[in-house]
Amino acid sequence: MSARSFIVMYERVLNEGQIATDIVDAIRSTTDAPLSSCIEAARNCIAVMAPFIQGDSFLRIQEAVNSYTVKVDDCYDYRLLTEMKELLEQIFKEKYELSFSTEQDDDILLKYLQMFASGVTKTDPLVVKYLISMDDFQWMDHLINVYHMDQNNAVRLASLRCIVSLVDVCSDLLTYILNSRLPEIVATQFQSEDSSLSELELTAIKLLAKIYST
Repeated sequence: MSARSFIVMYERVLNEGQIATDIVDAIRSTTDAPLSSCIEAARNCIAVMAPFIQGDSFLRIQEAVNSYTVKVDDCYDYRLLTEMKELLEQIFKEKYELSFSTEQDDDILLKYLQMFASGVTKTDPLVVKYLISMDDFQWMDHLINVYHMDQNNAVRLASLRCIVSLVDVCSDLLTYILNSRLPEIVATQFQSEDSSLSELELTAIKLLAKIYST
């Protein structure tokens, strides 16, 4: 076999769609900017290079970047949020085993609830919908239980804020929320005679307004 034949046989096949995905994922993972901004940045970079690069391969990559749509089960955000979701699920189970007592160190839970909520607000709603619905909303049920049962108000607030972030990004989750125990649980937040509203109560009001105004 000649050297030329060897090179031709093992020449990499261009997958412009995968390259577009890799470019967007690289920008997203490096900058932590919202996914929509990362897509726009990728398109701007390609546009800057376009006048100086010729060839069919580049044109195919340019078209793929310009028409990019996120792969909900194969993108940086899906992998990142899945990892955090699984870690949180383990902590939720530990919470249940300890009857949601204050004996548990909640620093890691608070950290990852905040990180998860932040990641949710930066990705595509379709990624959020796929991630939360793929287990028939079992993870969401765990999150609601933590909000309902935990004895640490900081944990309850972080849990509720996470739920608010989820429904803010993906309105499709509102149907599930409306038919869950959450509205009733949130309503019990206001049975106190204290006229001043805590941050937890204000967040609960925001969620109820979102649920019943959509």
